[in-house]
Amino acid sequence: MNPMNQSTDSEQLLSALRADTRVALTAPFVRGSEVLVGYALSPEQGYCARLPLNEFMAHCPSLYLPVNSPRIYHGLKRTWEFLDARGLLPAKNRDKDTDINKIEDTKLMTYLLDPDSGREVEFGEHRVQAGLTLAHLASRYLGDDYPYRNTDIYDDSSPEVLAPALAHDACLILRLATDLAKRMSEDLRKLYRQLELPLMLVLDEMRRVGIGVEGAACAQERDRVELEMTRLEQEIAGGADVDLRSDRDVYRFLVTQGVHFMDPSVHQWRKVSNRILEETVPHYPWVQKILDYRGMSQDLSFLQLAAGRDRVQPVWGQTRSATSRIYARNPGVQNVSRDLRHLLVAAPGHVLVKADYSQAQMRILAHLSQDPQLMRIFNDPNGDVHTETSEWLGLNDRNMAKEINFAICFGMGSAALCRKINELKHHHGVTGFINEDTARSYIQGFYRRFPKVRTFFDREWGSMKKLPTQDRVVRSLMGRERRFPRRATAEVERQFRVTWPQQIEADLIKTSMVKLAEALEDRGMRARLVMMVHDSIWIEAPVAEEAEVRRLMRTFMTEAGELEVPLEVDFD
Repeated sequence: MNPMNQSTDSEQLLSALRADTRVALTAPFVRGSEVLVGYALSPEQGYCARLPLNEFMAHCPSLYLPVNSPRIYHGLKRTWEFLDARGLLPAKNRDKDTDINKIEDTKLMTYLLDPDSGREVEFGEHRVQAGLTLAHLASRYLGDDYPYRNTDIYDDSSPEVLAPALAHDACLILRLATDLAKRMSEDLRKLYRQLELPLMLVLDEMRRVGIGVEGAACAQERDRVELEMTRLEQEIAGGADVDLRSDRDVYRFLVTQGVHFMDPSVHQWRKVSNRILEETVPHYPWVQKILDYRGMSQDLSFLQLAAGRDRVQPVWGQTRSATSRIYARNPGVQNVSRDLRHLLVAAPGHVLVKADYSQAQMRILAHLSQDPQLMRIFNDPNGDVHTETSEWLGLNDRNMAKEINFAICFGMGSAALCRKINELKHHHGVTGFINEDTARSYIQGFYRRFPKVRTFFDREWGSMKKLPTQDRVVRSLMGRERRFPRRATAEVERQFRVTWPQQIEADLIKTSMVKLAEALEDRGMRARLVMMVHDSIWIEAPVAEEAEVRRLMRTFMTEAGELEVPLEVDFD
């Protein structure tokens, strides 16, 4: 296919939008005082409109805030973020101005078909979602070779080079929208229309609203953490030229220090993740300092952005996690250490109402496995599986028991569990480290208490391994899918186990967020969603609305899904 990649003025594009015609639009390419936008009305014919910057700003809402005309995009939320960062899009209420029934978004469609495609990979100095690029999708779904390279576009950004590429992309987006829709099951199409597209608006609103911070205190903490990291870096590297945040640099450094790795694949990839470092610590305890340094680095990224400010505006990622969790970046507020979360605050005259699911993943496992003991605990209004585990193990620490329950459920072996428990005891100042035999007895004891949890995972894993690789899939209660077309290794089994509860938990939290945002809007309330942390939702509310917000949160979160055990919500 060779579409006529014609360059046009803006009138032809605007005429097409006014005609209520299905139009595919690329993200805008800003080139000095000119903006180029690719668009297509058919798979065979692509165009590139060239608009002066002031004209583009006047027409921007017509292009990227659809109301009446069917539009097709590839990553509309990312386009909004790009335009807002440059002040090119009016600060309008997109929940009101956007008719989601008129939107097709090929990035969201692709992500639902294969959530693993959203994983980021290193690309030069940047990290990109290679599985969601148009070049990758053209090859994977349409069998086409993508004819342009990034270097062609960015090294020579003349209209003569850009216009054909953008016109081609518009045709490609239109073709993908048609192809991907045919590949989606009825459940996936329902998820796409009723959950993921509305969630896109909620997450974009959360970004624009932001969350309050104690700017002066953040600046003080920033200075403290920078000094501590400098000291720790000197202890670890002794002046050697190594970036302790880089997996590749740390690999090279550890090799020079004579460190041997348990996982032989480390030498193949020549980089070490935090998981590899955790496995290395029992044999080389000083490696824990690198993990401590990296934890401080996450805090520092937040503190540097928040210092001296009243609010920060995280970007909420919808297509990054293979288990469909939502992630924040710039800054990564979800990863801020718990002892720094007090720096996230409400605006004057407001409160932060924080509600989180009580033992959500364990409740989901009770539903999936139908284990009578787990169901007994959660059908008891006062039941708490983590407290019971703490008492059973004599830990007197519910948080430690929680970590142990998750570790066992999701396939952690005795050696890894031993390391995990000893690290937790060290962190909490608890004496009496355990050995691997004791950890093994904990695993055996857990499955004696909840035998149907093991039966469920063993049955589902065994059944999946017998299927052809293309048919290996885990489906949530709402039909969300994650595929496992890989060799059945121990690591794949761990991912398989984690996927079951996390997919369902993601559906619950996303459903709650969409319903809450709608309820606040319908009631004309000033409260707004500002944060989420996996199984927790934060709403910033005027003091006068706090009681109603709590009522709405409890209602929508506990009614977000139907399990064999009740969903419960705790307020912080």
